[in-house]
Amino acid sequence: MHANDTNKIRMITRRGFTLIEILITFGVIAVLATAISISLFGVRRGHDLDGTAKLIEGVLREAQQRSITQEGGFQYGVRFTKPATGAHTFELIEQTASGEFPGGYYAIGEEPSTLTTLKPYTLKSNLEFMNPGAQQNWIEDIVFKKIEGTALPGKNQSANPPVYNAITVRIVGNSCPSDMCRTINVNDNGTIEIQ
Repeated sequence: MHANDTNKIRMITRRGFTLIEILITFGVIAVLATAISISLFGVRRGHDLDGTAKLIEGVLREAQQRSITQEGGFQYGVRFTKPATGAHTFELIEQTASGEFPGGYYAIGEEPSTLTTLKPYTLKSNLEFMNPGAQQNWIEDIVFKKIEGTALPGKNQSANPPVYNAITVRIVGNSCPSDMCRTINVNDNGTIEIQ
């Protein structure tokens, strides 16, 4: 073999990538793709949480406004349901009987039946309602007085200032308080705010 032939062989082998170089490149790409996917998943979950909290705030404001104007002569509120299994839901409700119906917590099956659901909503599967007083199988009604638009007393009046009604939405598997939770408070004067 001549020296020129040996140099040609070396040049040919130097033009390509080795198997190890290719595997390392794919490994780096896989790690970067995984990190980006995890980051985007976290951002999406945060957007789901914020969007749901704003939707709940909007539905509460709609119930409050309907109670103020006494639309149809009814009183309005929002019902939050956390069953032992299945999706958590909330719904705009109207009273269908005379008199005021109370807000508060109920065990599923013991809630007032003189209500009509106007608009039902279901939480996304990565979100859930959280309430420290009841782990599962509960309903909370947040109800507004006619004309005044103030909230009827709920179960959280010991807070300072008093929170007449509150609902917390969290990303499944996270504890509260954290940036993975949003609490929507309805104060005694009817103010609705997200924390």
